[in-house]
Amino acid sequence: EANIIKCHFAACSTNLVETKKFGISDENVFEFWNWVGGWFSVCSCIGVLPLSLTYGFDLANKFLEGAYSIDKHYLEKADEPTKNIPLIMSLVAFFHVHICGY
Repeated sequence: EANIIKCHFAACSTNLVETKKFGISDENVFEFWNWVGGWFSVCSCIGVLPLSLTYGFDLANKFLEGAYSIDKHYLEKADEPTKNIPLIMSLVAFFHVHICGY
């Protein structure tokens, strides 16, 4: 069983002690920053690794380019809140969750 885990499993973790106890070799662990915490962003290695393994690195790279472009849009429209798409989407989500209870 340990050999199966060692040969067929990989992990994304900051805790090499626990991954080793589970049976995953250090070389099969994709480490990430310990400040990422419990809310893993799809744009971090936690999200991009499975995305790239599932859909390919070219598509994952296009996804990251799209995320970068919306980050730039947010900054470029910082002084125009009515044209700032990420801000508007955040406010709509806040309204739906906290006001409407959806």
